[in-house]
Amino acid sequence: MEHGTMKRHRDLIFAKVHAPDSLIRQYAEIFSIQRHLKDSHVDFINAENSFMKYFKMIMPFFFNRREREWIKLVRNQYPNPKNYSTLERSQIVYRIFLALPFGNNENYVGLERLLKRNLIIDAYALHDGPYFFLPKQDVANVVNVRQILYTNWIGADALLKAQPLSLLQEYFGEKIAFYFAFCELFNHFLLLSCGAGIVMIYEAFKELNLRTALYKRRGVENTFCLNVGSYKNSYMCPNCRDFDICPFTRVTDHCKEVTLGFMLESPYMIYYYIFIMIWGIIFIFVWKRREHYLSWLWESDCGSTSILRPDHKANFKTIKRSKVTGILKNYDSVFTKIFNIIKSLAVVFALLAVIFPMTLYWANLQFRIIHKVKAEIKDPNYAHFAGLAIFSLIYVFVNMFFEKIMEKLSYVIVSFENHKTQDSYEKSLIEKQFGSTFAFNFSYFIFLGFVKGRFYTFPYDIEMWNSIAGVGVMNCGVFTCVNEMCVLLIVNVLFKSIVFSGLSSLFRCRTDYNKTRTTNANVPCWEREYILNNIGEQFYINQFKDLAIQFAMSVLFVGAFPLASIIILIGNVLKMRYNSWYFLLGSRRPLLHDSLGIVNWRNIITAIAFASVISNVLMMVLNTRTAQAEFYEWFGYQYNTDWVSFHSTLFDVSDFTKNAIVAKAYKKYKGFKPKKCIFPGRKQMYKGKMTPLIYESRSKNTVMQKLILFQHIAIILVSAIVFVINRDSKAVTETVAIEKRIKEQCYIRQIKKEPNQTI
Repeated sequence: MEHGTMKRHRDLIFAKVHAPDSLIRQYAEIFSIQRHLKDSHVDFINAENSFMKYFKMIMPFFFNRREREWIKLVRNQYPNPKNYSTLERSQIVYRIFLALPFGNNENYVGLERLLKRNLIIDAYALHDGPYFFLPKQDVANVVNVRQILYTNWIGADALLKAQPLSLLQEYFGEKIAFYFAFCELFNHFLLLSCGAGIVMIYEAFKELNLRTALYKRRGVENTFCLNVGSYKNSYMCPNCRDFDICPFTRVTDHCKEVTLGFMLESPYMIYYYIFIMIWGIIFIFVWKRREHYLSWLWESDCGSTSILRPDHKANFKTIKRSKVTGILKNYDSVFTKIFNIIKSLAVVFALLAVIFPMTLYWANLQFRIIHKVKAEIKDPNYAHFAGLAIFSLIYVFVNMFFEKIMEKLSYVIVSFENHKTQDSYEKSLIEKQFGSTFAFNFSYFIFLGFVKGRFYTFPYDIEMWNSIAGVGVMNCGVFTCVNEMCVLLIVNVLFKSIVFSGLSSLFRCRTDYNKTRTTNANVPCWEREYILNNIGEQFYINQFKDLAIQFAMSVLFVGAFPLASIIILIGNVLKMRYNSWYFLLGSRRPLLHDSLGIVNWRNIITAIAFASVISNVLMMVLNTRTAQAEFYEWFGYQYNTDWVSFHSTLFDVSDFTKNAIVAKAYKKYKGFKPKKCIFPGRKQMYKGKMTPLIYESRSKNTVMQKLILFQHIAIILVSAIVFVINRDSKAVTETVAIEKRIKEQCYIRQIKKEPNQTI
C-alpha cells in the first residue's frame, strides 16, 4: 500500500498487486493464457518466401529486420516463470479480480462491479518501465519492449516500415496487434485502389475532351454549355413537388453538373466498378489468410472465451444439473430465448423507425438548403454544389450526434440481454454499435443511389405526387444522382478520415514523464501512470468501427468519387501514426478482454465486401447511362435527335392545372412560370404518346441485359476468388497439424501421470 505523493493524490492510496509464480502457473492454464509453443514460433516471425527476399533486397527500408532478436532479448529478461510476459502476468491477475467475490450476495462478484460502484476508483496495469533509455543502461542486454518501440516504431521514418506486429502482441496483446495488422494491410490495398481511381479519372477526363465524346453527346454539350441551339432559353421542370424550393431552372444552369456527370458516368466507370468488386473480395480473403497465420503465430486461438462473465446475473434458483455430464448449468428456457430474439428484433425495427423518416427529412432538407444557397450565390452552377456541400456538412454532424447516443444506448440494451460469455456480449455490442453507425452514415447514400428518381414518371402523375413525402416526384434532373452522391461522399470522407481522425495526430497529449510539465524523480511510476488515458473496450471498438466504415466507403459507393481512396489512405496513415504514439506514450497499458472480437469484425467486413458486389452492380445500372448512351449511339444520331430530346420529354406547363391537387401547389408558386419545361421522363406515359423508336421499352431491356450480364460476371469472379485463395499456405497447414499431434500427446501423458486430475 502506497500513499500518493503528488498534491492532487494525497487523499489516494495505491494498492500494488503482485502474483507469485505458483499462482501464475496455476491460473494461466485455467484461463488458457499459457502458450506452449511461443518460443519455437519466434523463428517464424516475418517469415519470408522467395518473392519477399528479393523485395527486401531492393527496398530494405520497408521492413523491420531485427524483430526476432528483439523478442528473444526481452523474453530473456522476464521474471520467472520465463515463458510468461509481464502482460500475461497482468492479465492473469486481472482475470482473477474479475471473478473474486466481494460480498455475501450471489451477484457480488468481480472488480468491474466495484469500479461501477466507485468503491475502487481505478485499476490498471503498469508499463514495463520508461520509454527512453537511461544514462547508464546496458542497452545490449537490458531493454524493455516500450523502449524498443519508442525508438523503432513511432518516428516519422516508420511510415514506410512494416509494423512490428509480434512486438505489439508481446506488449499490448493480440487485439491491439490485430488492429495494426489490419490497418497495414488495408493501407496497402488502398494504394491499389488509389492507382485505379487516378487512372479512371484521367481516362474519363481525356474521353470527355475527345471529339468523339462531344460528337456523341453534342445534344448536351452544345445546348447546355455553349448556349446555342433550340435549348438556349429552355427550362427544366421542378424536381420535387414543392415549387417554392424546386422552381423552374434554366437548362444552361446545369452545365457544371453535366460536365461532372459525364466524367463520373464515363464508360471507364464500368471497369472501375468491376475492379472495386474484385478488390474488396480479394482484400477480405487475403486478410483472412493473414489473420489465421498471425493467430497461429501468437497462439491466440488457444484462448477460451466461453467462460462465464462475472457481470452475468445468474438465477441460482433455476440452475439444473445436466443429465449427461452431471455439471450444474444455468439453462435458459425456451421462453427466455424467444424473448431475447424478440428484443433484438425490436431494436432493429426501432432503428428503422428512426432512419426511414430521417432519410425522407434529409431529402427535403437538401432541396431547401440548395434553394437558399442559390438565392445568395449568383452563379447557379456553383450554387448547386455549394448547397450540396452545406447539406453534407449538416448530415455528417447530425449523424455523429446520433451515433454517440446509440453508443450509450447500446450498452443499456446489451446489459438487459444478460450475456453469459464475453464473446456473446462483445458480439452483440459490436453488432448494435456498428449497425446503427452504418445505418446513420449510409442511409442517404442508399436513398440517392437506389431510390431517388426510380419512381418518377412525369411531372403531374397524381399517384407519384401523393407518395410518402413526395418521393415519387423527386428526381435528379438532367443526369442521375451520381453528382449529389459525389459531393456527399467527398464531405463524408474528408471529415470522417481527415478532420475527425487524422487531425488528432497534430495534438499530442502528455506522457507519464511530462504529464505534470516537470519530471519529478520522487513520483513513483504507478502514480504517474494513473494520470494517463485509459484504453478500454469502447476505445478499441471505436477504432475498428471507424476502419469498417472506411472500408464500406471504399467499396460500396466509391464509384461516385473514385479519388476518395486517396483521402481515406491519408487519414488512415495519420490515424495509425497517432495511435502508435497514443498507445505507447499517452495511455496506460491496455488490459482488454480475451475475446473473439477480431472474428466479429471480420464477419462484418466480409458482409460488406460481398454486399459491394450488389451495390456496384446497381450503381453501374442505375447511376451510369452506359446502356442509354449505346442505345443513343445506335438510333439517336440516325434520327438526328440530340441527347436531351432523346432522353427527356418536353412538358406543357399548363398541364399542371389539370389536377386539383397539383394545381393548388402550382398556383401557390409566385415565381417564373415558362410555357414549357423539360423533364427526364418516360415519353410514352406523358399524354399517352409513344416515340417512333419505342425508346423506353428498348432502353429498359438494354438495362436489364446489362444488369444480368454484370451480375453473372461478378458472381463468376467472386466464386473464382473464393476457390483460388486458400486460408493457409502449405507450410503453415503442415506445421499446425504437427503441433496439434504434439499437444495431444502431451495431454495424454499428463493424464497418465496424474490419473486423478480433475478436467
